[in-house]
Amino acid sequence: MFFSPDCVHCHEVIEDQLRPLLRDHPGELEFLLVNVSTDEGATLFYEVVDRWQIPEEEQGVPTLVIGNEVLIGASEIPQRLPLLLVEAPTLADIPGLSTDLNSVHRMHKDAGIIVIDRESDLRKVPSLSIADKLRSDLIGSSLAIALLLAMLLSGALLTRAWIRRGFPQGRCKPYTRLFPFLSAVGLSIALYLGYIELTGADAICGFVGNCDAVQHSEHAFLFGLFPIGILGAIGYLALIATWYWRNAKPPGTPSPADWLLPTLTFISLSFSVYLTFLEPFVIGAICMWCLLSAAIVTALLWLTHPGTAVYASKTKIDPT
Repeated sequence: MFFSPDCVHCHEVIEDQLRPLLRDHPGELEFLLVNVSTDEGATLFYEVVDRWQIPEEEQGVPTLVIGNEVLIGASEIPQRLPLLLVEAPTLADIPGLSTDLNSVHRMHKDAGIIVIDRESDLRKVPSLSIADKLRSDLIGSSLAIALLLAMLLSGALLTRAWIRRGFPQGRCKPYTRLFPFLSAVGLSIALYLGYIELTGADAICGFVGNCDAVQHSEHAFLFGLFPIGILGAIGYLALIATWYWRNAKPPGTPSPADWLLPTLTFISLSFSVYLTFLEPFVIGAICMWCLLSAAIVTALLWLTHPGTAVYASKTKIDPT
C-alpha cells in the first residue's frame, strides 16, 4: 500500500481497514506500506503507475496493490479489499520491489517502507500532525473548536451561577419545556450513531465533516467495547426522566431532582467536551451529528440555570 504521512485518507484506510484485519488475523496477513514522500517510495509508486497504466487523474494515495489488482482511494479500498483477501492472490511483481517481504524489510527499512503483520506494528507508521488534521477539514474543525470553547465557557458560567445562587428549585419556567424536546432530538441522534457503530453501516453526513471516519474509529467505543452512541442514548433518557421527576412535584417542594438534573447535564457536557476535542485534534475528522449533539447538551445545561425556576433558591451551596 502506497501512502503519505500527511494524507488523511491514507490514515483512514490504515485505521479503519488494516487495523481491524491485523487485530483479527495476527501473523496471518502482511502489508507492505510504502511512503511516497521518500524518493524510493515515489519511484516505486511510479513503477506501479507505469505497469498498470493508471490515468493521471486517478494517480494518488492511498493506492493498494493486491495480486494484479490496484485499488485506489478511501472508497474503493474498503469495498474491494475484503473480497480480494479471500482469494489470497499471489503478490504482483513490481520492478525494484522484491515479493519476499523479509528481503524487503532488510533492504528498505531505512527508506520509509514498513512491513507489518500485527496491529502493534502500526506504531511504526508516521502519524498525522495536528496541523494536518485541522487542515483536512478547515470548516468542520473551526466549527468543532468554536463549539468546544462555547462548551467550556458555558460550563464555567453555569458552575459559577450554581455556586452563587444554588440549584434551581420549584417548577421550571414555561420555556424550559424545551428541555425534554431537545433531549428527545439528542436521543434520536445518539440512537442513530449507536446503530452506525454497531452495524458498521455508512453514516449519512452533510457537506462538512466525515462522519464515517469518526464512527468507525477506535474512539467510537468506550474501552473498545461499549458504543458511544448507545451510552449517549442512555444519558439522554436519564435527563428526560429526571426533568419530569423534578417537574412532577408541587411548586417549592425540594427534591433530589433539583440538584440531580444540573449534575447529570454537567456530566453530559463534560463528556461532550472530551468527544468534541478528539475529533479535530486526535481523529482528524468531524462528525456533524456529534457536534449537533454537543450543541444540544450545551443548550440543556443553560436550561438548568438557577434563573429558569419559578421559585429559585437563594441559598448558597458549599462549592466543595
